[in-house]
Amino acid sequence: MGTHRRLILAATALLALPGSAALAQGVSPRLPYRPFIDPLPLHDWWWVFLVPLALGIAVVYKAVQMKDSAGYPRAVAVMALQIVLGMVALGAASYLLVAVYVRFIAEWLAG
Repeated sequence: MGTHRRLILAATALLALPGSAALAQGVSPRLPYRPFIDPLPLHDWWWVFLVPLALGIAVVYKAVQMKDSAGYPRAVAVMALQIVLGMVALGAASYLLVAVYVRFIAEWLAG
């Protein structure tokens, strides 16, 4: 078996079992940060990313759809605002559906 193949197998073993294989080899079990595999724990801050996401979507969409650039910044701002307000409205509607309407129907059926 060639040296190159042994190195690949050793690296694969270290990545597949980072705790046991790394400790057996005397290597720290902590792997470096991998952005797309280990995302940041920002689940409580998801709403902060709504505005940049809406702005990015509006910029790209309006750049493709508009014939000329007259009024481009205003059109982007209006569309981004529409996206944000639409997402807020959808969130409120789903909350009302689940927390109010379904509870009302369940109590009505049980009563």
